[in-house]
Amino acid sequence: MKGSLHDVSSANRTSMFSNGTVVSVTHASRSLYSPDEKRSLRIIAITFASLSILAGTLMLYWYIRLQKRTFRHTYVLFRIPS
Repeated sequence: MKGSLHDVSSANRTSMFSNGTVVSVTHASRSLYSPDEKRSLRIIAITFASLSILAGTLMLYWYIRLQKRTFRHTYVLFRIPS
């Protein structure tokens, strides 16, 4: 894989990519979050993404089940895929 990181040496703080490029590891290239913080952020992101998908599905169901169809309702349904 071109450009993938395959060897990280923490002793001299350099990283070697598969194409032979050696770069120094700086504070910005290390993770700013602890593993517990990353797990919490991941859980929050998955929760809100799931809620968003659920809300979109429910609104689409409600929209399709409307009793009175006008041109505007039909037009919106045609515009959703685009």
